[in-house]
Amino acid sequence: LNMIRIKKRGYVKIHRKIYANMTEKILESVEGQKTIRAYVQEENDLKQQYDVIDKDIKSWRYIINYENKLAPLFELVYAIAYILSFVFGAYFIMNQQMTLGQLIIFISYIGILYGPFISISGVFQHINNATVAIDRFDEIIQQEPKVRNEDIPEPIIDFNEINFKDVNFKYPVDDRYTLEAINLNIKKGETIGVVGPTGSGKTTLVRQLLREFNVTDGTITIDGKNINRYHIKSLRKIVGYVPQTHMLFRRKVTDNILIGNPNASIDELNLAIKIADFEKDIGFLSHGLQTRVGEGGTTLSGGQKQRLSIARAIIRDPEILILDDSLSAVDANTEETILKQLKKYRHNKTNIIVAHRFSAIREADQIIVMDGGKIIEHGKHDELIQKDGWYKAQYDQQMKMK
Repeated sequence: LNMIRIKKRGYVKIHRKIYANMTEKILESVEGQKTIRAYVQEENDLKQQYDVIDKDIKSWRYIINYENKLAPLFELVYAIAYILSFVFGAYFIMNQQMTLGQLIIFISYIGILYGPFISISGVFQHINNATVAIDRFDEIIQQEPKVRNEDIPEPIIDFNEINFKDVNFKYPVDDRYTLEAINLNIKKGETIGVVGPTGSGKTTLVRQLLREFNVTDGTITIDGKNINRYHIKSLRKIVGYVPQTHMLFRRKVTDNILIGNPNASIDELNLAIKIADFEKDIGFLSHGLQTRVGEGGTTLSGGQKQRLSIARAIIRDPEILILDDSLSAVDANTEETILKQLKKYRHNKTNIIVAHRFSAIREADQIIVMDGGKIIEHGKHDELIQKDGWYKAQYDQQMKMK
């Protein structure tokens, strides 16, 4: 019994991974159905779904075969007990060591024990499944987070200066550095523009302020103190981050915005909507701000999703607002309106704008040009267009396209 139980437990672990692959594929197909239809890949995708489902079914059959061995085994043991009872009972009666009545009573007791005895096989199965589930859960719980607070972390509610000094960074799964030799100074109230070719490390640079990973080499300091000294939650509360991929929930428009600050007042909500230039869209929504957004924002346009995400970040009134290519889906007039509102209402706060369109960052206090994970140019717009570098070449090209 123990051998069967141990073998089954080992395969249940394998089955959990097969089941995880299946659910991941089904979820991917559901979420990516528009793209699948657009590229006429329904048949290929359906085939892939069948493959993972078939693997899951085969895996289940393998487990059921193990389970089917337990119940007959218990019944065999019970049948042997019955036979032995009759054999030894007859022997004892012939030797006058037992009466017929006692044998009948004894066999009756064995009959009463049949149900509980057989149910033990089911208990074994439940214990086995529970043990595997606990092992998987324990695997995750026992992992030590690599990014964690110090023993006595400091809170942070404001800052005057942030410094990157000789910062190198690579993701845990990468062999090469994503950021190299980064030296940068950011002062409170500045607007920082970050530009560069795709894959140059722009997003990785700005996300260092969220402390999702520890830097590999070098230091990031806030007001002279290492960023690691600050409480992680406290640090993230002063940052409003609008990522490239906008995650909206299946809730009302107002609920999606208030995720940034659930305790915000109506005035704060209206101001966030105004700065994000979302006011003009309210009239086109079926129930205004009470309109329920489809899962992932499917009922909104790309520009609307971006501006809703911007409003969600702004309602926090963060000390640092990071727009990570968050104006790419809006037209030039809307972009100009948003930038003017940011300048008006966030003149004493820090704004970091990652962009490909130079119109979004040309008035920044500092512009950082990145390539290959390094800062290759740094300065104001007027300074950079005087140099014969990447910034000037790209700026001239964008001006010609206009």
